[in-house]
Amino acid sequence: MIFLLLITQTVSAENRVTNGDFETGDLTGWGVYNQGAFDSDVSVGSSYAHSGNYGCRLYGEGGDVDINQSVNFTNVDTLSFYYKINYVLLGLGDAKFEVYIDSDCVFNLTNPSTTNWIYKEINVSGYSGTHTLKFKVDAYYDPWYNKGTELEVFLDDVEAEGNVTDGNVTEEDPLGNVTEGNTSWVVSFKVYRCFKPVVNVPVAVSYNGNVTNSGYTDDTGSIAFRLDKLKSYVINVNNSEKVVSVQPVENNYIITLPCNLTQEWETATYNITTGSYAWDLLTTAQNVSSQLSPSARGFISGLFAWLVMYGVSAVGVTSAIPGIIALAGLAFVGFTDWIAVLLCTMFAIGMYIIRRRLE
Repeated sequence: MIFLLLITQTVSAENRVTNGDFETGDLTGWGVYNQGAFDSDVSVGSSYAHSGNYGCRLYGEGGDVDINQSVNFTNVDTLSFYYKINYVLLGLGDAKFEVYIDSDCVFNLTNPSTTNWIYKEINVSGYSGTHTLKFKVDAYYDPWYNKGTELEVFLDDVEAEGNVTDGNVTEEDPLGNVTEGNTSWVVSFKVYRCFKPVVNVPVAVSYNGNVTNSGYTDDTGSIAFRLDKLKSYVINVNNSEKVVSVQPVENNYIITLPCNLTQEWETATYNITTGSYAWDLLTTAQNVSSQLSPSARGFISGLFAWLVMYGVSAVGVTSAIPGIIALAGLAFVGFTDWIAVLLCTMFAIGMYIIRRRLE
């Protein structure tokens, strides 16, 4: 038996923007400039939030108002944020929403219309070191008429994530016994849809396969595994968001995960067969969560038992509806639970009618 020792280094990306989600409930980390002629204002509140509890409001009436802070853009490729044009009143001049890095205007909207929340990414890979990031509302003031244009912008989830690489991987003697066997585990990761982050959608992925455990535990309490053969792959999205596509995990994929693998779940799981998804019900799977609603879970479990009682095997059920949910681009949660329930019900009724006619 050949044992493979793979030691990995845990890496993560950090948001270089302080309080970019405004979840402190105030403007901690931000400087404020207000040169409005009338009621210009910068504030943080729950009514301005895109996600979480708080967001920022920039309101300019006949003048400039901005929030700013120093950000280290070294190894940062993308600046991203969500904005909403909540109110516009144009007068004799322009109303602008602008983003600056130092004196460079990297984003500009002039005389915009009101919008829902919009996600924006800006390429900042050309910047290195510390620079001033500024979000600005510029509303024109006419001194002759003593009037100004008005623009109200909501801002939230400002991110400038630094890229972190793990460097070279080195081999060391294991600190524990090298073992082989079957296991399963759950890891969490950030989901992107069409290059845009899916905000506030915790996602867990469960892998089940043959692994080689090096027995090595690093200083952060992580242990290195080698996945030799993938058996199953579970996508779990904790609300009704749709995931457009998920790339299959390749064999020999190296991961790092916490040593504690003691969680137990009652769940359904998706098995990968020949590159596609099939449906297979399990009721005592460990470390797997697809977050089915209790009512849907109970209905499906009962339906599955009913099918087996009438002679329809688990293999038959699995083969009959391979990949329907995954190919539709739907996560098996919330509203889509009931899509799955409907599909199962239609299949069960059809099988029952066929069986009765054959009798």
